[in-house]
Amino acid sequence: MKKHFTLIIVLIACISRCLSMEMTSIDSEKVSFEQIMRKEYEHKDFERTLNYMIDARYYGDSNLIELDLHNIGIAHIYIIDLLGNVTNYTITDTNTYTHVTLSTEFTNGNFYVVVDSEYVYAEGYVHM
Repeated sequence: MKKHFTLIIVLIACISRCLSMEMTSIDSEKVSFEQIMRKEYEHKDFERTLNYMIDARYYGDSNLIELDLHNIGIAHIYIIDLLGNVTNYTITDTNTYTHVTLSTEFTNGNFYVVVDSEYVYAEGYVHM
């Protein structure tokens, strides 16, 4: 009897966990950054900007954007709607490989993704 009761509890826990997890769609759109510009400041490490990564994918079904960043210093990441309102924002250190996920649920329609760091500035546009 204890085994059956334990089995039922485990099954209920597994089912509730599965139902509470947000399922993201495999369908995604690669965000192309139309403007990428290296910043040149005095007393900065220019070798850093020779080998960096800025990559982003937009998941329309779940209203998420995922960015992979590396070697661009402290990065400020903005989601900006067409009216110029910042709808989401984060700061991250990219000295190591960094994966960032931001919600885009408060953008109505198309929006911009802006990555502004110590060494690189990049803008991408997402068409919905």
